[in-house]
Amino acid sequence: MVGDLLNREVRNKTTEGKRIAECFAAHKLGKIQIQIITVTAIVDDEIVINLVKGEIDRCEEASQSWLVAGFPRTKVQALSLQRLKVIPDKFIHMSIRPSHSVQKKKQKIHDEHPSVYGEELDRIASQIYSDYEMNIN
Repeated sequence: MVGDLLNREVRNKTTEGKRIAECFAAHKLGKIQIQIITVTAIVDDEIVINLVKGEIDRCEEASQSWLVAGFPRTKVQALSLQRLKVIPDKFIHMSIRPSHSVQKKKQKIHDEHPSVYGEELDRIASQIYSDYEMNIN
């Protein structure tokens, strides 16, 4: 998953990881800064595209099949596939109700930050979903 890729870069303190952390720091969600990097809309498209392309190239060089979950999330990311001459032979589109997406975000936030609950949790999860919707449409 792309979120795992972003988290790995931050954890390993790579140059891209530092840029990802900066993107996240610029997007504060309430009185605490919740670092849930699964929201790739917060991270610059250029960073996400470069990391995904690097992983695809690594798999191709090793003659491995690859599956990218969580990409593309924006129109810029979608168009980058064509520009980079990455032509997947299959796409899986999953239609998920917005309420289910918000509930999943709430659970993930609460699992990682138990001190966040109630109205603040609702507000943060809704904001994450709204940001995603704004960037994908």
